[in-house]
Amino acid sequence: MSQVDLSPAIVDFGSGYIKAGLASMPEPSIIEPAAVGYLDSKYWFGYACKTEAFGAEGLKMMNRSKLIFPHVKATDSRNSLETIYMSTFYNRLRVDLDERPIFLTEPLDASAQDREFIAQMAFESLTALGMCLTQAPYAALVASGRSAGLVIDCGHDSTSSAFYLEGQTRSKNVIYGKAISGKSMTEYLLGKLRTVEGIELSKVDDLFSVDQIKQKHCHVPISIDEDAQSASEAVLASLQLAPKEKQVSITPELQRIGEALFNPSVIGSTQVSVPDLIVESISNLDEEHQLLAWSNIVLTGGTAMLPGFKHRLEAELKKIVPSKYAGVLNLKLVDNPQSAAWMGNRALALSESPKIVERTDYEERGSFQSFSYWIDPSFRSGSHRRIHQQSR
Repeated sequence: MSQVDLSPAIVDFGSGYIKAGLASMPEPSIIEPAAVGYLDSKYWFGYACKTEAFGAEGLKMMNRSKLIFPHVKATDSRNSLETIYMSTFYNRLRVDLDERPIFLTEPLDASAQDREFIAQMAFESLTALGMCLTQAPYAALVASGRSAGLVIDCGHDSTSSAFYLEGQTRSKNVIYGKAISGKSMTEYLLGKLRTVEGIELSKVDDLFSVDQIKQKHCHVPISIDEDAQSASEAVLASLQLAPKEKQVSITPELQRIGEALFNPSVIGSTQVSVPDLIVESISNLDEEHQLLAWSNIVLTGGTAMLPGFKHRLEAELKKIVPSKYAGVLNLKLVDNPQSAAWMGNRALALSESPKIVERTDYEERGSFQSFSYWIDPSFRSGSHRRIHQQSR
């Protein structure tokens, strides 16, 4: 008789994609667009008749559905958020949460009310045995093998920074949503394709199709001057437009859209560049921590995967780093930036003493806020052995 895998279930719900899997797996088994499509009529998916479709299924049906990209802070989309979690655990992973804890990530700007909603969903809707909630950038920091450093999370909706020292951060050490994001570049690319190719494109329904083109065909120039001299030719790309696809031309200018991370004005944005975000973030730190930050800059998030990003960022930072820190400047691009937060949460789940709030304790207290949800950063590799709660 085969042994049942009861290892913790891990989900990183990003602004663009959801990553999920069991801690027994070396990497997430599910990476899907974080979207729900509400169909205008019932539709058969295999042997099931549905009125809603999650992830890639929802995108395929976008010509006959209303797409929702839920976020924990958008209270009007929380039902959709719960739909994605339910579909992830029960339809994709096919696991019973009554017998296992779940490890989830939260965005940097999550409030106490947001955490309470996540806990209510985990314990009351999903009936999880226990839950651990970790900030996504800190989980990525763990994946890099560090417990302290400045995390630059280049995500779909926002590019943020957070400095962690022994697993902790303070609000003054966090800058959220001020720098250029991957979504800003994708929207610019979508607008250009709409104008040049004359295609009817929706910022909601077609954004992910254009995002796939950006990931496949775009990069960050070594420098704006050098790259202009060695400009490549236009390439043809397949744009998935339900119910069919269309070939579009990606010009050398659009291929270099990654320049916006360093000069946001090239796409008409007034947001700050990634180098400026780093300088501002470290300048806000106490002087005693600035050396640690300059020597431990961790890059994560899907946008950080653009070819040439780390090399260009390092070159730009060398021009502006204070002279007393020039010799210690060090950047670490995490392995697989899109899944780094999931990988970090996996490491925490496999530590000897993960801090997990049990469902029975949550039901007894009736509130998640009476618990400390922070992970002890001094974790060691091991197996999931026990569940315990930490009261404040």
